[in-house]
Amino acid sequence: MKQSIYAMVLGTIILLYGTGLAVAEQMIDLGNSAIAAFGTDPVLVDAVKKENARARTLDEIKVLDQQWAVTQAENEFVKTVLENEIADYLKDIQKQQAYYAKIFLVDNQGALVAATNKISDYWQGDEAQFTHTVATGTIQVSDVEFDPGAQTYLLQISVPVKDEGAVIGAITFGIDLRAFQ
Repeated sequence: MKQSIYAMVLGTIILLYGTGLAVAEQMIDLGNSAIAAFGTDPVLVDAVKKENARARTLDEIKVLDQQWAVTQAENEFVKTVLENEIADYLKDIQKQQAYYAKIFLVDNQGALVAATNKISDYWQGDEAQFTHTVATGTIQVSDVEFDPGAQTYLLQISVPVKDEGAVIGAITFGIDLRAFQ
């Protein structure tokens, strides 16, 4: 598993940052340690459980996703994700490391529960950081890509949110490699 993650991120890291294998390994280690711990954080687990209990249909979530795409951060709907108790908790986590450019938490269908920043989609259910993480119950490390919301190149590390060992959602951290030491 570790080898396939190396292959996914190494080329982009070398291209953009010239640092190669050492940084790729550090990202995987970060995901498997500090970031993985947030996948069992009781506050985050409880928030995901509450969102899952709403039992929204995928069709309902996709309608919200369409609304999300055309609204600004000041919109009331967007504020329900960016300005709630769990979003504040994520923002406190974000302050712990300068390289945490963004953090978002999703439920068992990939719908946003809370986020530190407005991200492109409300529904993350078709994104690799969700599909891989939830299907396998393991870490997923993305390639480095430009993030328009953060206005920088980020690598994303996603880990499953677990309740008593069962995957109930996911949390994703956007890592700014320029700030990573």
